[in-house]
Amino acid sequence: MREVVRLLVAASGHDLHEVRNRANITLERVFAPKEFDAPLATHFINVRLGTSHRFEFELPRAKAGARYFVRIYRASPRHEFTLGRYMSTVEVDLELDRETGKYVARQRFDELGSYDYLVYGTRPGGSRWLLRSRCSGRINVIPDVRGEIVLQIFPDIHGHTRLYWGDPSGHPGLVYNEHGEVIRLGNLADITSHLEDLKERYKMTAIYLLRVQKRGTNREDWAPEATSASPFSPVSLTEIEPALGGEMELERLVQRAHELEVRVIVDIVPHINRRSGALPDSRAVKCYDDNGNLVVRASTDGQFGSWNDGRLLNYRQFEVWEWVARCILKLIDRFDIDGIRFDSAHAVPIMMKKTTSPISTEKRETSRRWWRGPLSSTTGRTTISLRRAFTTRLAAMS
Repeated sequence: MREVVRLLVAASGHDLHEVRNRANITLERVFAPKEFDAPLATHFINVRLGTSHRFEFELPRAKAGARYFVRIYRASPRHEFTLGRYMSTVEVDLELDRETGKYVARQRFDELGSYDYLVYGTRPGGSRWLLRSRCSGRINVIPDVRGEIVLQIFPDIHGHTRLYWGDPSGHPGLVYNEHGEVIRLGNLADITSHLEDLKERYKMTAIYLLRVQKRGTNREDWAPEATSASPFSPVSLTEIEPALGGEMELERLVQRAHELEVRVIVDIVPHINRRSGALPDSRAVKCYDDNGNLVVRASTDGQFGSWNDGRLLNYRQFEVWEWVARCILKLIDRFDIDGIRFDSAHAVPIMMKKTTSPISTEKRETSRRWWRGPLSSTTGRTTISLRRAFTTRLAAMS
């Protein structure tokens, strides 16, 4: 199975649309907890943890001896791949609401994660899928985030508004002179010192820290006016930048935040510094330079240009996804952070994202049709969810 997925991941980023579409459809079948010939998800719903969702479907009136029900699939988050023996199902009868003319049902969700659902119709002699709009989809059960206030903090420039320049504790944050020149950068200890005041001022319930990972020392890649290493090309996703205080100061910040009932979210970028030894060049994207030489591609988010001090990781390789997942889990376990925010998710292949194909027909679709058919995908920022550690401890802020 691992070898099959590895090949499919490679194909999912192929330049040819036909190859990419077929690979992504097959990956959908591997990772989605549904029977093979079931329709793809056409409707997506967010449900707060511990609440009930009301299903509503516009369906033909059931004839005598027939009935409709919703089958809800749940894959175990403890396993890397979705196999039949790891799935559980719940079947909920649909009842006709005579006021609206729709078939309805309620189901309570008490566990974080994602659930797939399909609508069945049964009659004497058999049962069938209902291939109608909104009759197949996915439910994402998320924490109740109503009233949450997240304060974004870039440690290097924390305090740039002069709010803490007179701080007698020795933590003024970023300081610059009358000529606008930086004479002191902010750090994690500054944030820890000001955390209680920040909570009182902004009533935040979480802080979101940008670019705390260890940075490169390749000065030749810096902009001429730069005074410090770029925080956007880390040499490691799990080591903490020493200039910000290192691991000890992040631990203290997280501990103090939790004492104040403030959660901590850390930003993750999907590439690494070109001098980093965390991954070999074989895990990076390569391209031809102006002289026809095959070289490692500089980092890019696919929209706003390149960063020459970074390496663009090859997300066509399943090993890269595994490495990123291990790094995120290590951050969570090592520093007791409450979540991560994955940057530039729109720039990586569709692998491990679910299809949002709007296609819906009135006739039963064959596996060959779905294999050959088109696939549409969403872009945007997302949070990887691979294991229980992600669904139970990850604050899905995007």
